[in-house]
Amino acid sequence: MKEGKDDLSELMQRMEQYGADVEGIRSRFLGDDQLFGSCMQAFMQDENFCRLRKSIEEQNYAAAFDYAHTLKGVAGNLGLTPLYEKVSVLVEPLRHKECGSIEPLFAAVVQAMDNLKSYL
Repeated sequence: MKEGKDDLSELMQRMEQYGADVEGIRSRFLGDDQLFGSCMQAFMQDENFCRLRKSIEEQNYAAAFDYAHTLKGVAGNLGLTPLYEKVSVLVEPLRHKECGSIEPLFAAVVQAMDNLKSYL
C-alpha cells in the first residue's frame, strides 16, 4: 500500500468501492487517512487470518473461535464491512461449538479477504 496524501485519498476511494464503511472509518480515525492506511498495513501483515486457517485445518475450533473473533473485531473497527459480515457468520457456530459445516463459511471469509486484497 502507498502512503502519499493522494495515495491515501485513492485508498479511501478503493475502500468505498470495496464496500467499506468509509464514513465510519473517517469518523473513527478522526479524518486521519494516514493513520487508517497504517492500520490497514498492520492488519494485512497480521497473522490472525493465517492462524485461523491453520486452526480450522487442524480442527482446533477453540483456537479458531479466538482467531475469528479477533478478526471480526479488527475488521469491524477498520470498517471493512464485507469481511466483517462474513467473519461474523463464521464466529457464531464456532462460539456454540457447532462446527460440522464451517468449511463453506470459512471459504466465504477467504473470498472476502481475497477481495479486500484486490482493492489494496
